[in-house]
Amino acid sequence: MENANTSPLLLSDDIAYEILRRLPIKSVQRFKLVSEPWNSLISDSKFAESHFHRLQRDAMSSQDKLLLIGQLYAKGGP
Repeated sequence: MENANTSPLLLSDDIAYEILRRLPIKSVQRFKLVSEPWNSLISDSKFAESHFHRLQRDAMSSQDKLLLIGQLYAKGGP
């Protein structure tokens, strides 16, 4: 019987996809070397598009927060 501590951890493709698309691009590029399936996933144009849109959305969220904080302090702050 195989020991539970020695069995490999397997992620479904969907879970790996969601995790990888949330990482910074520099990390994602390094993770292409982890395995052939990850390389294929990361190299896929749909993944690249999804990653790009997520980064754009996160950047917009950060900008919105900075604008809100700036407006708050301009009005006398907390």
